[in-house]
Amino acid sequence: MALYDFTSYENVMVCGDLHGHFEVIYSKISVENTLFIVAGDCGFGFNRPAYYEELYSSKIRRYLTQKNNAIIFIRGNHDDPVYFDGLSFHKKRAVCAPDYSVIQTARHNILCIGGAISIDRTRRLQEQNAGFLYWKEEAPVFYPQKIKEITNSKIKIDTVISHTCPSFCPPQTKEGIQAWLSQDDDLHHDLEKERLVMDQVWETLKKQEHPIKQWWYGHYHRSAWLKQDNCYFRLLDINEMDHLF
Repeated sequence: MALYDFTSYENVMVCGDLHGHFEVIYSKISVENTLFIVAGDCGFGFNRPAYYEELYSSKIRRYLTQKNNAIIFIRGNHDDPVYFDGLSFHKKRAVCAPDYSVIQTARHNILCIGGAISIDRTRRLQEQNAGFLYWKEEAPVFYPQKIKEITNSKIKIDTVISHTCPSFCPPQTKEGIQAWLSQDDDLHHDLEKERLVMDQVWETLKKQEHPIKQWWYGHYHRSAWLKQDNCYFRLLDINEMDHLF
């Protein structure tokens, strides 16, 4: 279990998809003493590794240090999984967290789970040389043993932040993606499977008596919320930010 100690932070903000627009974090946000968590599609992998190192050294680190902020990146389908091994991008104030990492803050124990299915994967596979990169390991994976490890450690998860979401959360239709479905015979099945994986996570956490009160996610490029089973489910749009409560 990857465990990250950010217990010095009481204020936590979650951000929707960045798609490589890191300036949203380092130049447009004025808050201080805050931990930011990006709910996937951060933009890692579309440039050489040296690009991210330079970006952190020249801009991101200075902003985080000056305002006493930190940032956790969660894997999206538009991210190279290589960066999310806990080692490849691990700075004092910025981390690409592996799936099933636990972030401990002053007020929350947060479970982070990355991954989703790319609706545009047919184009990305066909045009990889043009920069439409695709990583076959993009889907979320249900690892019950990792949740059991968290439970056995006596850590009680109260918040989940993921890239996609359980099946009962918005959006619940395939509106707007019919063209992609017509080009990819397996897409509908894989999208359904993606949601079922998150259903398994949800049910397992409840069964093991984790007091989940909020679940945040991105991926769908819209803003919405749902209250179910005493849990607040919050979908964040691109670059949208909000505070954990």
